[in-house]
Amino acid sequence: KDEIRSMEPVRQEPVLQQTLDANPFIQFMYITNLEGRKITRNITHIIDRAKYESAHPDEDLSSRDWFINPIKSGKVFVSDFYTSRFTGALCITVSVPIRNEEDEIQGVLGLDIRFKDLAKMERDGEL
Repeated sequence: KDEIRSMEPVRQEPVLQQTLDANPFIQFMYITNLEGRKITRNITHIIDRAKYESAHPDEDLSSRDWFINPIKSGKVFVSDFYTSRFTGALCITVSVPIRNEEDEIQGVLGLDIRFKDLAKMERDGEL
């Protein structure tokens, strides 16, 4: 989407929120710039917002595998399972490079998926 490619948080955040709202198994969404600094606010469900207060905009996330791998490979990255430091839920992180019109990587979009919710939706035939 052009809004995501814009690298303008004011344009990106509504798209992230719409995606989160349409996919309840997504726990958290965010975008970083090429330096690994988070540029968007914490996009999460209202019931989890207080848990993410320690995740600040401009936080340096450049040492994280979910950031490093899409930057190096130019491809989607899927993490191993881990326990979220924010919610305590079993999660995986999926991240993708954000490319501009010239196909140059300009940032990374990441999302944390709550495994329990995804498995429940799969079991109930909602996916």
